[in-house]
Amino acid sequence: MFIPRDVQRWFDEAGFRNHCFISYAHTGDTRMTDFARRFAAKIGEEVLYRFNEGKVYFDENIPPGVEWPDDLMENLRCSVSMVAILAPCYLDHEWCGREWAAMDQLGSARLPGNAVKPIIPVHFRQTSLPSFASTRQAIYLTPESAGPRFYSTTKFTGAATAIAQQIWEIACIMHEKQCHAEVRGFQFPAASAFANWNAPPQAAPLRSR
Repeated sequence: MFIPRDVQRWFDEAGFRNHCFISYAHTGDTRMTDFARRFAAKIGEEVLYRFNEGKVYFDENIPPGVEWPDDLMENLRCSVSMVAILAPCYLDHEWCGREWAAMDQLGSARLPGNAVKPIIPVHFRQTSLPSFASTRQAIYLTPESAGPRFYSTTKFTGAATAIAQQIWEIACIMHEKQCHAEVRGFQFPAASAFANWNAPPQAAPLRSR
């Protein structure tokens, strides 16, 4: 049984900044940005309950098409886990693909051979994923059909609770293995994890006779 203050002490001493990094496509889609902001805040509340601190990195101020800022790269490198907010545009967005590739590499280096992976996919819109990504346990929310009331539902709060528990479990394993934020030889990927993958075409809607 791990004690929160011991895990948090390891977190600080190992050079981590964030319990979780929120990865989503900066496309100007206000509904997705609003969801990502609200979900990040809710995850932060749940993480705070477990760690006595709640450090969730969420950046909504990066314009589409600009180069990766150093601060963003450093915050990703110093995160225990990453929540990927999925929509079809996520796979086409180079930043998102590079963030996925970076966290995948960091996870493999910190926990080699471990079945626990530090990327937690959350479907904002139903998204087809390549096989290497679809094997991860995902959370399906797709809140748009519910409207604003979705954010007061148990589905929304329950998903944040489940993710915070996953982050806690990842952190406990890293604490046990005495992992560090610094990974020797790590460099940020120059290409998206999804660069060579083409999503299957969406099925055409059925027509009534």
